Amino acid sequence: MKCELTNPIKRTTSYVREGTSSKVHFHDPSNILKFDGSYFVWFTRNLEDHSYASTYFAVSNDGIQWEIQGEALPLGNQGDWDDSGNLAPYVALADDHFYLFYTGFTNKDLSTRHLGLARAKTPWGPWVRFKDEPVLCHAQRQTDWHSNMVGDSNAVFRKGKWWLYFKGKKAHEKPWETHIGVAVSDHIEGPYEVHPKSPLFDGHAFTAWKHRGGIAALRGKYWPEILWSENGLDFVDTGGRLKNYSTGLFCPENFEAGDNLRGVEWGFDVVEENGVRFLERFTCPFVVLQR
Repeated sequence: MKCELTNPIKRTTSYVREGTSSKVHFHDPSNILKFDGSYFVWFTRNLEDHSYASTYFAVSNDGIQWEIQGEALPLGNQGDWDDSGNLAPYVALADDHFYLFYTGFTNKDLSTRHLGLARAKTPWGPWVRFKDEPVLCHAQRQTDWHSNMVGDSNAVFRKGKWWLYFKGKKAHEKPWETHIGVAVSDHIEGPYEVHPKSPLFDGHAFTAWKHRGGIAALRGKYWPEILWSENGLDFVDTGGRLKNYSTGLFCPENFEAGDNLRGVEWGFDVVEENGVRFLERFTCPFVVLQR
């Protein structure tokens, strides 16, 4: 089992950013979708350390030049479970609708994070929250691995089911001591059941995608390893390394019945310049697990 990078990672001059204010940050890029000839990416716009954090989106005709369109999903209504903010979006296509998974929180407390779901007929929106309640909550038992929060979801369709990968942690664990698990459902709208093998590996700001009969994953900000699992549960280190902060990839096969045999070629990562975080496109064609 091994990972091969067919070309070294290449940073580009293609960005999604808003000025140079140290109070406004763009991070948590979603996966990238293509619809009607345009590319779409969603991301967190974070004002003054989560004083107002919500999902924005940008559009491009060529994947290089991007134009910020504005807010895709505002804060929930006062008193709702996500009235303090939403972040870390991920968008899937199913049943002729687009589904936006997001992390919501209330009381300005990030330990209240659950996973939410909104639906739209086009990637432009408008997005309507699903049932005005989380699609997946953190566990109630304090001994469970995801009892303090859940967030940062990635959804793929494989073997006739939806696999929702997400991160979680216990209350005593530090923000970077997070673990990745998976919940499975027959339908994209749920209900989702956390697989008993969870957590599957340690990760933070991770990325998962369908790849060569299984699931590949970047562990995220604190780990450079590229992982792979044939069954979507038991992950092994491929030997490949890709240092990334928080990455979204272009892999439309994630939502199709078939497999992804071509690998992935490009995406967005988060970079920081003069204390400001923003999205930067990179190209890095690689093939995981050549046999």
